[in-house]
Amino acid sequence: MELEYGDVSNALNDICKEFYAALLPFRNPYLGSSSVKIYSDMFDSCPYPDKEWNECLRVKRITPLSGYIGMVETFSSYQILQQKDPAAAERLSNEARTRLIAAMKVSSPDAEVTVVVKYFYWLACKP
Repeated sequence: MELEYGDVSNALNDICKEFYAALLPFRNPYLGSSSVKIYSDMFDSCPYPDKEWNECLRVKRITPLSGYIGMVETFSSYQILQQKDPAAAERLSNEARTRLIAAMKVSSPDAEVTVVVKYFYWLACKP
């Protein structure tokens, strides 16, 4: 996911990358750092000749910054961190929220940002 907000989008995304990196050790090892490889391997192993892979379908949605933080808090890696160390999970969320608010130069987590979710998918048609 990426964030867009005026001319500070790059700064916001750097903060988000740090947020995601902090959650990476809690991600399921089977998934690795990205689940794209799993789906790519499934696509490659599909024997159907009529198939299509789309690497990046970008969907934009305007949401309050607090909604974005709430969405990240639903990630399984965040949930695992929260189970293991609730205080660390809360600290991580609060730090990310504070840094994002400062970068946006706003005073409230209710400020709206554009959340860009990148989807990938594959389709196949049985002959």
